[in-house]
Amino acid sequence: MVKSIGVQAFFECSSLANLTVGVIPPTSVVLGTFYKCPRTTLTIAGGNTLEAVAAYNAVDDGDTREGYWYGWALPIPVTSIKFDANDGTGTMSPQQISDSSSQTLNENTFTREGFSFKNWNTDKDGGGTAYDNKAEFKAAAVTSDTTLYALVERKHLHDHRSG
Repeated sequence: MVKSIGVQAFFECSSLANLTVGVIPPTSVVLGTFYKCPRTTLTIAGGNTLEAVAAYNAVDDGDTREGYWYGWALPIPVTSIKFDANDGTGTMSPQQISDSSSQTLNENTFTREGFSFKNWNTDKDGGGTAYDNKAEFKAAAVTSDTTLYALVERKHLHDHRSG
């Protein structure tokens, strides 16, 4: 875990392909240090969670940009959820969820004549993980971008004839 970073460490940025820093942001860093290392990836110990990035972003480092620490971008990994109509009709935009956070899934807008929406599933035939409409989805539940398929069930027709 890094407690302080000196300018000399960054003269050869190619050797710092994946720098890991501690959960508590180091404060003895010189502004502009990271401008020399635009391709180096910064990873916060424990992961680049929303909370960790907020802690680094809050450091009074002279950089007024959101999501930067001493000039170095603090990427928050994002999981992309794609929605598939699965033989239905309509379109839905993908949903982005920051890793280590949870979010309510977008409401289903797909339709299929004679059917009603049952749930989302990670498998188009229903053999994967099921999620209710507008369910709470935790990005950590998947390890990569995911497609959720709309599963439907046939609408029941009622016979209202009296006998």
